[in-house]
Amino acid sequence: MLQVSVWIPVVFVIACLFLVIILCYARPLEVSMGVIITLSGVPAFWLGVIWKNKPLWFQNMLSHVQVTAVSAFYMIPGNCRGVYGYLHKSDIQILWPFAEFYQINVITVEPGQKL
Repeated sequence: MLQVSVWIPVVFVIACLFLVIILCYARPLEVSMGVIITLSGVPAFWLGVIWKNKPLWFQNMLSHVQVTAVSAFYMIPGNCRGVYGYLHKSDIQILWPFAEFYQINVITVEPGQKL
């Protein structure tokens, strides 16, 4: 078993604290924005992960927000109409991992095909 001297983590923590203190002094605006952004994740984490028995309407809202966010950042093609829409056959390759994970029934539609 490899043993590490206690001084290595102590020096690391002191160096990190030094850098944080210097940054708080030199760039307080940037540090405060970073702290605010970091702290904004606490309620999001609570709502999304810790809260286990969410009502159905809240789960549906989170699902729609997630699909919208994924679409906005081009992780899925623009012609996708969300979990209730229709996809072109070529989109299946991109969306298949999402469809399996979110248990979405994927319906493929050829161009010009009527439903």
